[in-house]
Amino acid sequence: QHFPQKVVFSYKIILMTEVEIIQGCQKGKSKHQKALYDQYAGLVMHLCMRYSSNYEDAEDLFQECFIRIFTYIKNFQENNSFKGWLHRVCINVIINKYRSSIVSKRNGQNVELEDEIIEHSTNVDFPSIPSEVLYQFIQELSPGYRTIFSLFEIEGYSHDEIAEMLGCSSNNSRSQLSRAKRILQEKIEKFLSNEEMRLHKQKIKGEK
Repeated sequence: QHFPQKVVFSYKIILMTEVEIIQGCQKGKSKHQKALYDQYAGLVMHLCMRYSSNYEDAEDLFQECFIRIFTYIKNFQENNSFKGWLHRVCINVIINKYRSSIVSKRNGQNVELEDEIIEHSTNVDFPSIPSEVLYQFIQELSPGYRTIFSLFEIEGYSHDEIAEMLGCSSNNSRSQLSRAKRILQEKIEKFLSNEEMRLHKQKIKGEK
């Protein structure tokens, strides 16, 4: 029995280092821009989703982030961490978007940036629930609570830094964080109660 001759195709795979990708983007080369996009799209989208209440808003932030990245990448210094630089660019886009939304509401009644001191912070037991559930609860917070909670608890900014970024007071940042934690605590307690009830029903059903 004769088999057809096996045809082997040779592909030339071009792998670019991060330095080469950055240098190409600084020169405006589309091939390098695509390589950077492919490498960091997931990270940027994850960051945008963290500060958005829905996918559509996150997509808008995502597009703005990459526009800003490709616009200002020429200012990146190679002796710095590119991932850290990219992260800061995205955070600035997110903060600017949030501040713009606050300014547009100044003449209305739905403005969250009001000073209030809450002396006792709320401790939330984050490890007690799945991370994807906690992620959903954070997304369900109002923009002000979600932004300050993420900046403080996830990004690691201080209240003074957050106050400067958002144009509010340090006391306001502390107040918003405390409220956000209180809301999350209520959501977590409800989730755990429902889970306990669900497991109890499953146990009873299994014993029948």
